[in-house]
Amino acid sequence: MRNSSKCVSTGFGDKNSKIMFVLLCKKDDYFEGISGKILQNAIKEGLNLEKDSVYISSLLRCEISQNDAKNPALERSFELCRPYLLEEIRLIKPKIIITLGEEAFMHFYPNLLTKGGFSGIRGSILKDNSRFIMPTFSPEWISKNPSFEENFIDDLKKIKGVI
Repeated sequence: MRNSSKCVSTGFGDKNSKIMFVLLCKKDDYFEGISGKILQNAIKEGLNLEKDSVYISSLLRCEISQNDAKNPALERSFELCRPYLLEEIRLIKPKIIITLGEEAFMHFYPNLLTKGGFSGIRGSILKDNSRFIMPTFSPEWISKNPSFEENFIDDLKKIKGVI
């Protein structure tokens, strides 16, 4: 992995949304394909919202390949990208951040991980400074484990009381 990036991205969606989804890395045409349809459906079914009424961003600001995912230099990329996401959070001011997937949560909020690991806190509403955090499944994981889609939607339903 090089120290420079091509195709660097920012988040997208409603900049006034109280809900921010954080992915591990950028996805082209995120609402296309199976994973995108899963997320779009979960937003509709779990939150009664359209995809355009939430904000979606990523921890890594560029796409990574399967080979990059195994590269030890990837940790450095997380360190380099984290300030950009933190600034985006500062500007958007979401009331709740939903991390999509175990890796996104563990790389962004390692201090909130408990002994039970990700499965012990998935779907929980956690407090971090002035906002709430909810770790849940990634749509990619759901596409490979479709029997958990209802759990994913139920996780999102839990935040209605927070927003």
